[in-house]
Formats: sequence, structure tokens, C-alpha cells
Amino acid sequence: MLRGIKANTVRRLGQATSVILLLAAFLVLTALKPDRPPDQRPDQRPDQRRAGRTMRAAEFLDALGVNTHVGSDPYNDPAKIASLLSYLGIRNIRQSSPINALSLSNMQALGKLGARFDLIINGGGPVDLAGALATARKLAPYLNAIEGVNEAAIWPISYGGLGGVDAAVALQKDLHAAVKADPALSGAAVYIFTLGGVDPAAFPSIGNLSAYTDYANIHSYPPHGLRPCFVIHAAIDGGRTNAPSKPVVITETGYYTLPQNAGWGGVPEAMQANYLLDLLLDEAAAGVSRTYLYDLIDDGIDLMQTEREDHFGLFHHNGSPKLAATAIRNLTTLLADPVAGSGILPLDGLPFTATGIPYDHTGNTMQLQKSDGTHVIAAWNEQQPWDPDTQAAAPVQHIPVTVDLQRSYRTVLIYDPTVGTAPLETLHDASQVVLDLTDHPLLVVIPP
Repeated sequence: MLRGIKANTVRRLGQATSVILLLAAFLVLTALKPDRPPDQRPDQRPDQRRAGRTMRAAEFLDALGVNTHVGSDPYNDPAKIASLLSYLGIRNIRQSSPINALSLSNMQALGKLGARFDLIINGGGPVDLAGALATARKLAPYLNAIEGVNEAAIWPISYGGLGGVDAAVALQKDLHAAVKADPALSGAAVYIFTLGGVDPAAFPSIGNLSAYTDYANIHSYPPHGLRPCFVIHAAIDGGRTNAPSKPVVITETGYYTLPQNAGWGGVPEAMQANYLLDLLLDEAAAGVSRTYLYDLIDDGIDLMQTEREDHFGLFHHNGSPKLAATAIRNLTTLLADPVAGSGILPLDGLPFTATGIPYDHTGNTMQLQKSDGTHVIAAWNEQQPWDPDTQAAAPVQHIPVTVDLQRSYRTVLIYDPTVGTAPLETLHDASQVVLDLTDHPLLVVIPP
């Protein structure tokens, strides 16, 4: 999506081909899946499994990120951008390397305000690695990672006498070696370059680059209003083939809020919010190390309502929050762990079963634990009520889910992040919770 500091519409055309290939792979994989998932006991129904992954709430929150375009309108006020990030409860941003002194100054100011960067080496032409690293050193205190070029199959580069994807491979090898050898930069992770629009298997010459990156790097955009779960696992399996032994980051993913633009399949704001909450939990449950949503703010003022690239933001162009921004804020507020890093209790995992979750298809559960021993059970199911062809939404299905906590707890609270941060229900001396699950996550919170 990123080219220099401004989005470009061309990338979606290639991405459509990519998702079609990934969906085909997904269908093959699901056709071959075993009759019983490996974490389901023989005596359990398919919709009654014990919880899968348990992770710390602080780890989940640190896995959240968002793309920005510092250096272009509306990103040129560091204090404003910092306030939007604070609103979301996110500090990790993915950003192209600055191309002038003002952009660099704004990024340094943003870093001082708490932002941490995945810094992309600018592509789309000849690449000066030495110059890019000199700029990176000026941002070194604020770096999470340095990333190879963005979508090399769409924005070809030249480097070392090579062109296109071969140049991206050569650059990746030199980038990894240079970062690891540089005392100022060696604390930053190295992300592999992305291709954009194609699976790495389409370029056999890439080979296995696991030795030249710390993370596999994937872009995944569900098309035509598809649920995240129908794309994510295929995207991970297909997109990591150029670094199969490495953990995964997804550096671009999202939905745009221009439903009438059916070319890719925009969705209404409410569905963007629901899908993004589902997506963040899907990717955490799948072991994705960090997810960067695309993007923070709508890139332009689209008076004619025809430019889908101007509608991917979590915030409108004027900085007002979309429903997705509010829902993410509610989620991060509910999961906030103010004492993380001090007096942390062991990650013990609360025993429970959830009956009614369509685990084999669109639903899932995972558990998050705060440092004080608070346990949060997230339960979600993904539905697809929006039809981009008819521009109409069907009623969502209500699924009763029973969460058996195995013992009685003095207080149990139920939250819906799409509604707010006040509990929907407070139970006392409860050993069982009944949820009305629709198309977005609900949280069951058991205080310590």
C-alpha cells in the first residue's frame, strides 16, 4: 500500500490476484484438515473445546500497530498523531523512511511522544542503502524494526546492478547484515520485504531468506466483505514461504469504508469495526507477532465518494474517530494492564469450556491474563452480513454460547467492546456464563 509517503490505488489490482490465490490455498487446506482438531478431546463436541492460546494482555496490546504517512497531509502534526494513537491505545506505527528534513523532524517528535516505528526502506526506484541507514540512525531510539522495501512486485527497485524482485532479495541480504553489524541499529528487528499482489511462490528465485530476516512479513486484505478468518490462515501459510522458519508479522491489513465502491468491496463503518476486532483476535490466536492495520487516517477528502484509497483510515480525514477507532479504543481500555512488568503473576490459564462456539468454521476463543491475575476470555464469531453486490446487510445470527468456568467466582463481568467500557452484565457467585454471540467479540472478565 505504501509508496514513499502516499498511498496509490494500483496496488489493489495486484492484491486481488493474491487473495484469490490465497483463498484457493485456504480451500485446499480446509479440505484436508483432520476430522477432529488437535486440541479437541474425543469426548467433546466440535463446538465445545477447551481454550487454545493464553497470552498476557500486555503482550496482546504490544502486538497492535497501525500504518501512517508522516510527510503528507493529514499527518504533519506530531501532537495530533500522538493524540490519535493514544486514543487507540496503540504506539507501534509502520512508516516509510522520511524523505526530507521536515518529515524526519516530525517523526523524531512523534518518537519523543511515545511512538515506535517499523521503518520501511523506501523503494520505487534506485535504493541508497547507506543513505537509508544513516537516516535510520537518527530515529534509532524509537525503532521497533527496519523493513525491506514495500511491495517490490508492484513498485520495482534497482539495487546493486539488479532490478525488480532480484534487487529486493540482494537488498534484503545487505540490509540484514548492515543492521546486525551496526551498534546503533542492532537492537531493531529486521522485517523481510513484501511483494504485493503475489504469493512468494510465484518467484522461485527468492528461495528461503530466513537467514536474512527476523520475521516473515505478510500483507492480507480480505476482499468483497469477506470475514477475516477466511483469508488470514491462507495468507500466513502462503505469504511466509520466503522465510518459513521465522515468526510472522502482518504489516498491512484492513477494510475501507466506502461500501458503494464494489471494485474491491468496501464495507460500512460498523462492519469495519466488527471485522477489525475479529481480525486482531484471529491473528493473535494464530501466533502473529504484530499486526499493523491500514491505516490511521483517511488519506484524502473524497467529496465525490469514489476513491477507495481515501477510506481505509480508523479516523476520518479531519481526525474524528470512525466506529472502528472507538471499538479498538474500548478493547485496549478493557485490556489495559497498568502494572505490567511489575509483580507479574504466572501465566496460569483459567480452565473453561465454551459450548456453542462454531470452532471448526468461524468462531474461536482465547484467554488473556493481566499482571494482577485478572483473566479475560474473549469469544467471537465471524459472520458476513454485508453483500457488496446488493449493497445490503442481512440480519446477523444470534448464537447462544455457554461458558463453563469449572468453579464459582465471586464476580464475573461481561463486556462488548463495540458498545463501550461499562459491563453489559455483572454476575455474582457465578460458575457459568451465557453469551449472545453475533458477529464481533465479547469479553468475559474474572477479576483476581
